[in-house]
Formats: sequence, C-alpha cells, structure tokens
Amino acid sequence: MGRRVRIWDPRRRALLAARWNEDPDRQDLTWWAGYFDYVARSPFLTGGAEPTHGRPPFRCDLEWLVRPQNFAKVYEGKYHNRG
Repeated sequence: MGRRVRIWDPRRRALLAARWNEDPDRQDLTWWAGYFDYVARSPFLTGGAEPTHGRPPFRCDLEWLVRPQNFAKVYEGKYHNRG
C-alpha cells in the first residue's frame, strides 16, 4: 500500500477537504473507503508494478492521491489495467 501519513499539516488537510467538498457524493466515508479500496487494487499505485529505467517502484501517498490532477487520473482509471 502507500506510505503512511505521519504529519497531518494544514496543506494536506486542505487538499483532502477540497476533494471532499467538490462533490456531495464524496462527503461520505463509505465513498472514500471505496476510493482507497480501488487504489489498493492498482499494482502501479501500490508499488507492485515493474519499475522502469532503473527507478524504484512508485508508491503513492495520501497527499499525492488528493492533489487535484492526480485525483482525477486515479478516479478516471489511468493507473488500472483494463482488460
């Protein structure tokens, strides 16, 4: 899974609050549980994908997941294999 949050600062709190407030459907912990379950099924987001170009595997963290540009990509399925 992703990296554990150790510091919950105002910037991170604001990013999560913005995603929460953008859509009434997201103002529910059940919605977020489903989102994080979806993230957990992505080998790329959780460090399980084969690394490329000698880099270590990518592992997301909460701040990365709730940044507007990343949130949209995750939500739209960019990091999940389709088949």
